[in-house]
Amino acid sequence: MSLPTAEVFKDYGLCKDYQQNDFLHGFKLFIKFLKSCDYDLTNRTLFDVNHQLYKGFLLVKFQIETTATKREKVYEVENSFRHWMKQIETVIIQGQQIRRDPPDVGPLNELEYWRSMLTHYTSIVEFVLSKPFNNHLQCLILSHSKLVKKWKQLDNQLTIAICEARDNVRYMCQMERFWDPLYRFYTILTFIICNYIYIIISFKM
Repeated sequence: MSLPTAEVFKDYGLCKDYQQNDFLHGFKLFIKFLKSCDYDLTNRTLFDVNHQLYKGFLLVKFQIETTATKREKVYEVENSFRHWMKQIETVIIQGQQIRRDPPDVGPLNELEYWRSMLTHYTSIVEFVLSKPFNNHLQCLILSHSKLVKKWKQLDNQLTIAICEARDNVRYMCQMERFWDPLYRFYTILTFIICNYIYIIISFKM
């Protein structure tokens, strides 16, 4: 069933008006959530791996140890690793920027924002835990590359960022049962209350 079909559909049997409104509200949120997930997954951070370098020189332990002794290959590894670090740093900086929200923004928008950031951070963490990334890092550690120290600092920032996003999503989801009814029965009064809730949530974060 699509959203336009649900809105046009009138035969709800014995359901009362408020039950119909609850259904449409939940259905709209579900559709919006799916669209948001699709957008986040489509626009997540993608990391290119030089498979010629990885499979030829960094696939197994003895290759990593040998590559770490070859300055030219270490330089290639550093270039790939440095590019990944810049991608990660860009996402973290974007998450730290002060947002300019419209005056009618509510807690639902805040929840969507933090879910989106959590998706971005999670995609980064998945890559950081992958074998290609760790094999590159191991080579840099063995070759005593200066990038290792910079990566540790960036890794700490990433850990803080994903913990903040995860905590905010968890907190917003716990609060959802209180502000969700305000979206179901939207009036001028609920508009004002929504903004007060947003201020309280922003203050806590």
